[in-house]
Amino acid sequence: RALALKPFTALFLQNWMAPSRRLSILHIVLPAVAAVAGAMTLGNHEGTAGTALRPEKGVIAGEPLDRRMYFLDYIEDLNMVVCSCAKCGTTSMLTILYQRLFQQEWPFVMNQTHRDIHNIELPEWENKWRVVWNKKEQKSIWLNASSYVLIRDPVDRLISSWKSKIQCNVGPSAGDPGRALYVKQLLQLAGREDEQSCLSLEEFAEVLLQIHENGDAGLLNNHFLPQHLGCFYTYGPQMWSKVLDVKHPGSFVVLQGSDASQEMRDAIPPAHHSKGVVKVTKRAHEMLSAITANEYKMLGDYLVGPQVKAGDWV
Repeated sequence: RALALKPFTALFLQNWMAPSRRLSILHIVLPAVAAVAGAMTLGNHEGTAGTALRPEKGVIAGEPLDRRMYFLDYIEDLNMVVCSCAKCGTTSMLTILYQRLFQQEWPFVMNQTHRDIHNIELPEWENKWRVVWNKKEQKSIWLNASSYVLIRDPVDRLISSWKSKIQCNVGPSAGDPGRALYVKQLLQLAGREDEQSCLSLEEFAEVLLQIHENGDAGLLNNHFLPQHLGCFYTYGPQMWSKVLDVKHPGSFVVLQGSDASQEMRDAIPPAHHSKGVVKVTKRAHEMLSAITANEYKMLGDYLVGPQVKAGDWV
């Protein structure tokens, strides 16, 4: 569901070929609308609400279409609004919510083709999810529901996304099969014509920094989209019932609810870890710190554990 590739052909291919970590399948519709709209920048919309008109009508309402992919996902049976950025424990979150709704585990191999738990349109979810577009209904639900959002240390998350989608020399079976498309998307958004199929961590940070400096951070794929421009675009962290750092051991327990059995509590799925270990150079850390400064400004009080430092192996 990334909206950053230009022109339309690249947008189309990336959304059909690259695996998506979005909760719904609406990313299939949005690229065509984004191509009509052209490149849109976020400006100074931090924490503000746009006019969320339905994207299939092709109406652009003064905000990047990417923002509409995060808000509002509602589970009526639990009276719960949930949100999570990519690489923020979404798989574990969805596994827990499925167990809570149906008292059983997801019936397929995790991320199995066509039966990915992230696709909330699958019949196995039995229409438990509602993606709410209407602003008036969003506000009504928000005022009466519990709301939960998963976050992650920003630098740690970007390094994890790099490992999963961008890094080189990780073996024939490691890395994302759509890696070349992710790399092409980033390079094009940065205005570069490099012909590369993977990037080192420093190269990744350099390209990402250029995108931010160009004012195009709001057009990034959800794996690289800043957290303050995703789940918190409409409501800041202080407005959510629970802001849960994926690194905190109690975060997923909160999602299980007070009525969870001990068996369910013991079966909390482990968080997914990207493959490989990399040393964070001083230059890479400086660029990643600059890129994530606004995220830390918004989320600093909600993050737990030590931050990644220059010289760390992660």
